[in-house]
Amino acid sequence: MLISPSLSPMRAAVPIIKGLADPHRGKVRDTYDLGNGYLLVVVSDAISIFDFVLNAMIPDKGMILMVLTHMVMTMLEAQGIPTHLVAAGAGIDQYLPPHLRGNPALQSRALIVRRLKMYPREFVFRDYFVKASTAFKDYDPAIGGTICGLALPPGLRDGDKLPRTMATPTTKAKVGHDMPVDSVDTAAEYPEGTELVGRAFKAVSEFTLTKRILELDAKGESGIDESGRPTLGDEFGTGDCSRFVDYDEWIASRAMPEPKTPPSFDKQPIRAWGITFGLNDPKQFDPENARDIERVHEIELPPSVNNAAVKRNRQLAVRLLDMSAEEYLQKHLGVTMRA
Repeated sequence: MLISPSLSPMRAAVPIIKGLADPHRGKVRDTYDLGNGYLLVVVSDAISIFDFVLNAMIPDKGMILMVLTHMVMTMLEAQGIPTHLVAAGAGIDQYLPPHLRGNPALQSRALIVRRLKMYPREFVFRDYFVKASTAFKDYDPAIGGTICGLALPPGLRDGDKLPRTMATPTTKAKVGHDMPVDSVDTAAEYPEGTELVGRAFKAVSEFTLTKRILELDAKGESGIDESGRPTLGDEFGTGDCSRFVDYDEWIASRAMPEPKTPPSFDKQPIRAWGITFGLNDPKQFDPENARDIERVHEIELPPSVNNAAVKRNRQLAVRLLDMSAEEYLQKHLGVTMRA
């Protein structure tokens, strides 16, 4: 099987499941076609920032992403928002060949989902102005600006709530950066996809606020299922696709002379570390340049940064689940991790 050079050595070394067809290998996930319209998605502990896959693993990250995806999509389904989720935890066994059943290591990081015909857009929604986001890089506080064709008022400070929820869609690049596209045109071309992810964003934002966590922005994907129904796909409501911050820290930040967005959960320690190397600057590191990809893979993630990311992942899980990811696996998904 060909391995994409964009994958780091550690990510590329994640074992392939024997007895299944070669998977599609993404930055974090391996996806296997099980036939009959079902896919097996296995979430690794890999980490990507600024469109680079780092040569590092964040312990238990894949388990936490799977558990949060299950919790959120189950909640959304209960609110009438269709998702591609079919089964998780011990429930995946009925879709797998016999030799793969009863495996807690697989059950703890895999989902069975429906195959969708995906819309060719990332549907991004924003409720807050985040100065560090590349989406706002051209914003001028003196005169305002635009994002995906939508006007931004002048005077926005880091972390300010936007006047309204803004849909800021992008392309879905196989390599390199997703590029912003016009919001109005996208809503007209893909109205069902835009509306569906927008509803999911609102539902997750309302839920996380009950846990005193703000969802500043989020990206989501959607497509059409075999019956023609618009359906939420990929993952949603996790630290890899949403920017979450502590609500009380955000309130405190508003009283600062120069307000700043509080540190977000999950990737924040690694993003901050990556910025010190210039990984966020395409003039220094271009994710479409093979040599730049190699240079990134040669950089070692310090243990202190890795540990900080592990801590943030677990904090987010406990806050949203009201229990640890391991407890959720056992209580809701019938999985007991072996010692």
